[in-house]
Amino acid sequence: MDVQANGIRFHVRDEGEGTPVVFLHGSGAHHCAWWQQVTDLRRDHTVVTLDLRGFGNSSTPETIDARAFPGEVLAVPPRHPLGGSVSRAGGAAH
Repeated sequence: MDVQANGIRFHVRDEGEGTPVVFLHGSGAHHCAWWQQVTDLRRDHTVVTLDLRGFGNSSTPETIDARAFPGEVLAVPPRHPLGGSVSRAGGAAH
C-alpha cells in the first residue's frame, strides 16, 4: 500500500498480527531487504516494512537528505500501523 506523508509517497507493507515490529532499510536497499525476518516474525507480530524516500517504490523528490528520514517516518499517518508504532517509539526517544 502507498501512504502519503510530508508530500512523499511511501510504499509500506504490513503483515501478521501482534506486537508491532518496524524495519527500516539501509542505503541502496528497499523494503524487501527484510523478507527473511518478516517471514519468521509475522506469526506473532505485526511486521511493518517501508521504502524510504527515493528508494524502492516510494517517490523520489528532487533532493534526498538522510537527515529528513526520521521526521518523515514519524509523519506517516497514525491510521496506518507504522504511524502509531513509530510515533510511540519516537515519542519515547524524544
